[in-house]
Amino acid sequence: MFLSRNSFLILFLIILTLTSCQTRYQQPDEKEPGQHGVTKGLFRHKWWNYYERGLSFSDGQVWQKADADFLQAIKKRNKDQFRARTYGMHFVDYFPHRELGISMFYQERWKEAVKELETSLSSQKTAKAEYYLDKARKSWIEQEKSDINPPSVSIQSPEQGFLSNQFTLSITGTAKDDTYVKSIRVNNVPVRLDVSAKEIVFKTDISLKPGENEIIIKAADITGKTGTAVHKIICDRASPILNVDHIIPDNESETGYTIKGYAYDDSGIKSIRVNNMEIIKKPGKQILLNTAVPVPHENRRYIVTAEDILGNLVKAEIPVSIEQSDLYQHEPEPVLLASLNTFPMILKSAQKKEKSEIYSPLPSSFYLAAGGINVSERQLKWNIKKMIKKGINYALVIGINSYSIWPPLKTAVNDAMGLSEILISRYGFLKENVVIKTEEQATRQEIINDLRNLAAGLGEDDNLLVYFAGHGQLDDLTSDGYWIPVEGELNDPTGWIVNSTIKNILSSEKIRGKNIVVIADSCYSGNLLRGGGKMISASDRNYMMRIIESAQKKSRQIITSGGNEPVADEGRDNHSLFAYYFLKALEDNQSSVIDIESLMLTDVWKSVSEKGGQRPRVGRLKTPMDENGQFVLILNDEIDKQNETELDQYADISFQDAEDSDADRQNKTDRAVPLKINAPKPQDLPDTEPPEINLKDYKQERVVFLDKIYIQGNAKDQGNIQNLTINDKKVLRMPGRNVWFNHLADLDEGRNEFLIKCTDAVGNISEKKIVIERKIPKVFDLDARMSVALFPFARKRSSGTGVHKSLLKNLVESGRFNMKEWKSEIIEGLPDQDEKKDEIIKIAKELGVDYVLIGTLDIKEKSLEISARVIEVDSYDILTFEDVYGEDIDRELEEKLCSGLVLKLCDSLPVIEGKIVKLKSDEVIVNIGENHNIKKGMRLIFFKEGEPLKDPDTGEELGADIEELGVARVYKFMGQKMSQAKLLNKDITEELEAGLSFVTQ
Repeated sequence: MFLSRNSFLILFLIILTLTSCQTRYQQPDEKEPGQHGVTKGLFRHKWWNYYERGLSFSDGQVWQKADADFLQAIKKRNKDQFRARTYGMHFVDYFPHRELGISMFYQERWKEAVKELETSLSSQKTAKAEYYLDKARKSWIEQEKSDINPPSVSIQSPEQGFLSNQFTLSITGTAKDDTYVKSIRVNNVPVRLDVSAKEIVFKTDISLKPGENEIIIKAADITGKTGTAVHKIICDRASPILNVDHIIPDNESETGYTIKGYAYDDSGIKSIRVNNMEIIKKPGKQILLNTAVPVPHENRRYIVTAEDILGNLVKAEIPVSIEQSDLYQHEPEPVLLASLNTFPMILKSAQKKEKSEIYSPLPSSFYLAAGGINVSERQLKWNIKKMIKKGINYALVIGINSYSIWPPLKTAVNDAMGLSEILISRYGFLKENVVIKTEEQATRQEIINDLRNLAAGLGEDDNLLVYFAGHGQLDDLTSDGYWIPVEGELNDPTGWIVNSTIKNILSSEKIRGKNIVVIADSCYSGNLLRGGGKMISASDRNYMMRIIESAQKKSRQIITSGGNEPVADEGRDNHSLFAYYFLKALEDNQSSVIDIESLMLTDVWKSVSEKGGQRPRVGRLKTPMDENGQFVLILNDEIDKQNETELDQYADISFQDAEDSDADRQNKTDRAVPLKINAPKPQDLPDTEPPEINLKDYKQERVVFLDKIYIQGNAKDQGNIQNLTINDKKVLRMPGRNVWFNHLADLDEGRNEFLIKCTDAVGNISEKKIVIERKIPKVFDLDARMSVALFPFARKRSSGTGVHKSLLKNLVESGRFNMKEWKSEIIEGLPDQDEKKDEIIKIAKELGVDYVLIGTLDIKEKSLEISARVIEVDSYDILTFEDVYGEDIDRELEEKLCSGLVLKLCDSLPVIEGKIVKLKSDEVIVNIGENHNIKKGMRLIFFKEGEPLKDPDTGEELGADIEELGVARVYKFMGQKMSQAKLLNKDITEELEAGLSFVTQ
């Protein structure tokens, strides 16, 4: 059938009309290249239709048509907002003022652009509006040339020169500009500033270091002009240093003592109290003490406290004995000796180990070295030697030059052989009792077996000398020292001889020997030492008894050629530096008896220290088997006779005269020649002893629930302490002999190590290490924070997997959220996550999280906009919305935007503490509100502190663990300062009360 001409014309017009309607209102789902002004679905002249088409025109830079559509959208719906409802359960992010302002910016209509962007921000903050507002303001100001002056910066708090003892301090200030302040940096750290403003009040926390802190605040305006303010703050967390040199009887009052010393503090001392009695009249940085104080009645001790103007305090507890005249010995007076006939009584008294006050007159030329004795009269000499020499002397002498793997040494074998020869030829060691191990004989097994066998075979009066010359090594992990046997591998400590093995053998209570000395000429042997030596000095007025007693007492002595450092292999005459002077001292010695410590300190130490840079050490093993005795070397009788140069006029005087009559004794006394001993003074002896460090409540390792800890202690030295550091931070400000300190340290979560290091005036060093593990109470731990699952963000355009990974990384590193990541891709790439609300809730509940983080990525050719929402799972309410925007995108900017977004989320959902104001059934009123940035849907954890924990060994307070009571959900604000929350576990009502603490989840 054919249509008539008229009918065909009518049909054509109808089709044309329908086609025109479709062209006007229906656009293609996908925009073709070069095609702009498109929408999805029917164009129904709704506000969202105009807004969508305006965005399409903007993408094509068709600015005038975009403006027209945005204006039409504004007429129908004025306010910008996130998630504006279109119809049903459909939402769009609606920002017509913002997009109109951006369009005007690109048309260089900057003043109008500023107005529209400010209008947008007045309704809803977005990062994109802030970004373009600053660009529009800058262009407008540059066009008008209205930026004349740089910004000005002022600090309201704290005041200039403020003194603080805190680790962090809040800085409050104001930055102003004749145009707009764009950025503020405090010590080069940016203050969060989302958009420029004419005046900005800022507040930020800064970390303080001890001493003067220079705070530099720099503000930049929108065109780049800068203004700077410098603020100085003094931080003093250190307590005063208190040094007490002497506590001596007060001659004037005869009923008290005089305390001599000083107290010093950089900030100034405001109080010094002795047993609660104030002793200073005027504050000052340095207070010299020369103060008479009453006799302490309670516990016979002085408690001295020094406090600075910030409240930092140090306390010293000093026991006082009746005989005490000085905390250190005074220089001794020379002793006048006469009257031969009392010597048998001295011997008898010594044998009974009684403290005699008899001053024995002895014949002439009596010489006492500090720690040693040289008596040349043969009768006296033979009796002394007979008293001392009772047991058998043994020696284990080891020297290794040629190692299997380690670099060869040049002098070790010669040193060992030289010592063996001298011990046998000059000091009465029998050849069969000297075990020599050199080169291939000096294996680990041989050395340990010989050491064990010799030590185990010692009788009660026997002595053992152990000498090692060879390689030594320090273990970086354990800080223990090793002797390297001939077959030792380079990097295998299991084949070495650890110092602790040597110490364990020789300090065993099963070893019966009287005197044992270990002499180590190897690197890192200082680790063998545990305690200082105890020399016999001329200050002992009962020196004769003491030298005999010391030889009878047990000793476990250590002598090393250096500390925990390398020592020289070469010295002189094919010997190491240490061995050369040690062997020379043994060879040159003319004293009939000499204790080995004194020989070392008078004849060896100075030469080795001055010429080699290494410092020989003398000390002891801390063991009950050490009774502060001495290993005394006795010259062979044949050599001793050759050394006699004294007159024989007293040779007929018998010392077997205990039964002499009084007349006989008087006759012998009259014939004696009194002699003033010319002994070396203690100050003439080298100071080889490192300072002594004592820590209050000392325990090498401990666990605490504190965020800060005081390291309190006392360091003393017979000379002067020159330097005291804790983890390389200087604690001591002035030298002192007997100083008390109190150092406040910040603790990180987990393991914290502190090394206390003390150096005296001649360079002796002592160290003490403590390890403190800080545990975080459960309510402050990461597991107690908001449990959040990060879902893949919906993407409007291209891929954003890099953004997802970066976001997750920054969220985890923030420590604010307890992140739960899921692997399913069920939500991956959804254009509208609201369509999958039920699936999101289901997955969140399977993961066991209370919140989800979802959002949108808008990735264009030159820009990236990331929008994120934190949603409570149970109610699906949005707690907070944050976004970031940037242009000229690269990987670095992408990471920066992700970091900035997480920072905004953390600021928006802060971890804050507060207290319960009132209880009402299953509801609580708390003292935080909207001005604390709290959000509806946030949860509060109620807790109470447990009993304070104390160390069972030291009594030190370790803090307290915290008991979690329950959780509540914030659902209502009560003004700016209070909120109302509903308990999620109602059975805890009876445990809660006003004043109880909480922390936001």
